Amino acid sequence: MISLRDLEFLSALARHRHFARAAEECGVSQPAFSMRIRKMEERLGTSVVTRGNRFRGFTPEGEALVRHARKIMENVQLLEAEFRSARGDITGRLSLGVVPTAVAFAAQTARRLYDRHPGITLRILAATSLEI
Repeated sequence: MISLRDLEFLSALARHRHFARAAEECGVSQPAFSMRIRKMEERLGTSVVTRGNRFRGFTPEGEALVRHARKIMENVQLLEAEFRSARGDITGRLSLGVVPTAVAFAAQTARRLYDRHPGITLRILAATSLEI
């Protein structure tokens, strides 16, 4: 059976499109990461990654698996957030669009918010007022 950890590895590979960087994000060595992907392919009986000297992309089956993995991981995150929220924890994603001169203030404010509510994922995007 494919585990959630397998899906996390696959999602990291889809984000980074590079085995070593994906392995680093997952906290394992690159050989261990590659072996985990190979074991998943063996379980499924098909290749999901096009390999060469480096990552070349996903096979059509791999693309389908990545789509499913993203949905499953999103549902797991929603499940966890629902239980944290039932306990009164504030969770979720917050993206702030700020003009470049306000980045320092936004970062300080975001830091204070995160310190009080560590379940929040924060992202600050600097752009012109027209782009925001």
